[in-house]
Amino acid sequence: MCRFLDRLASPFDHKVHLVVEGHSAHLSKKVRDWLAAHPRTSSCAFCSWVPGG
Repeated sequence: MCRFLDRLASPFDHKVHLVVEGHSAHLSKKVRDWLAAHPRTSSCAFCSWVPGG
């Protein structure tokens, strides 16, 4: 997961916003630690429920 985040965020020289669903892997300690070490990146979790889905 963190290797993917490195690849996703590295080409940008501005703040990167990640929008993720509330899956436990997306909210894991490893990901939280990665986010803390990369202050240009922020994360916003949302509910995985979709109206009509």
